[in-house]
Amino acid sequence: MLNFIPVGMHDAYFIASQECGASIETSVLLNYTGAWEAKLIEHFGKEYERVGSTYLTATHSILFIRSSLAAQLTRIETAYVATGVGDFFGNKGGIAISCNIGETSFLFVNSHFHADQAGVEQRNADYEKIEKRLGLRTEKDDHETRCSDGFERVFWAGDLNYRCNCNRGIAESLIRDRNLEPLLLNEQLRREMRSKKVFEGYREADIKFPPTYKFDVGTNAYDSSKKNRVPSWTDRILWRSKAKVTCTHYDSLPSVRTSDHKPVV
Repeated sequence: MLNFIPVGMHDAYFIASQECGASIETSVLLNYTGAWEAKLIEHFGKEYERVGSTYLTATHSILFIRSSLAAQLTRIETAYVATGVGDFFGNKGGIAISCNIGETSFLFVNSHFHADQAGVEQRNADYEKIEKRLGLRTEKDDHETRCSDGFERVFWAGDLNYRCNCNRGIAESLIRDRNLEPLLLNEQLRREMRSKKVFEGYREADIKFPPTYKFDVGTNAYDSSKKNRVPSWTDRILWRSKAKVTCTHYDSLPSVRTSDHKPVV
């Protein structure tokens, strides 16, 4: 199951998941994270150490670092922000792990934003709440400063749930022809970022893979339900850094068919 995580290639691995061990409904009553973390720890072996982990309902994050670098770790902290109904329920929200590696500060965020084609403003609001309420390296009760402002390297991943504004038939035709640019021009997150309404200062690598949602589970076929959802890039990885970050690989994993999403690495 974890063969798509190539152990040994990198010094650190941040793994962000939603509903990986259990559904949101089950996760309200049952903490599934122990079994999931045990699988990951076994997969990484003695060459890596677990820096920290955190979860909110069915959203889970864990950070590993090469054992030879563990002595350079300081200021390890975790935090979470619920943005579900009444900003109380954790079916939507964000979780974070922060640390210093040597003299450099890192923030890793995993979030699950509100769904639905028309939910753009809710998703933008999710981002703002998470940024301003995580409280890592900000003054107590300061809900105006972006948490990410306190870090030199920030990586933000998750089911951000932004959709493509397009007809379903046209979208599928473009995907079959591998002509993704028209879809990307009508993609909500990119549009909102261009307008500086969300994730200001963040960057994303070029998207050259097909939309990652929504699939019929067990297949590579897009949604055949009555909702007939437009294929969209809901699953994303962004970064914000005070020094240059070079992304050498950004792709989805169509071989994983156990979810209605395709993982992104």
